[in-house]
Amino acid sequence: VQYATYAAAVLASGLARTGQRDDATEVLAPLAARGFDVFHAQIWFRGTVDLGDAVELLGDRAAAAVLRDRLAPFEGRIAGSNFSFSRPVSQALCQLALRLDDLDGATAIAHRAIAASRRRGTPIFLGRELILFAAARLRAGDTRGELAAAVDEAFQIAEATGAHLINQDAERYGLI
Repeated sequence: VQYATYAAAVLASGLARTGQRDDATEVLAPLAARGFDVFHAQIWFRGTVDLGDAVELLGDRAAAAVLRDRLAPFEGRIAGSNFSFSRPVSQALCQLALRLDDLDGATAIAHRAIAASRRRGTPIFLGRELILFAAARLRAGDTRGELAAAVDEAFQIAEATGAHLINQDAERYGLI
């Protein structure tokens, strides 16, 4: 059962990222009915981070608030399980803050995540965090010119690593 609910979280995120919003919403419905309290033990981090991606993409503010509260104590950690890792919890928290229009919170989280990725030497994480930072600042009123250095660095990372999700996120957030 735990792996089926985890698979639903991953599927919902994938469907939302590919524009299949109705299907993603349908997959999320049983998880939402249980208050998103569906993961335990080693898959909790991964499943909850994937749910954060899906609800941000779908625009679900109520679910975003629930998941942000659950993930907040784990900011700075990388979500993982016994057999794999996903991404920094800070990325999910930043996405959820953006969905909740908490631009100061999103900026602060992204700033800390960028610093952590620079320390860790994790360029793909860094590229996504630069985009999240720029998205928060753009919504807060900064100009594209003011954000050009961060966005350009993210694009350079995408080009060097093939991490085109960075480019997709930049487009989705209106940065290109």
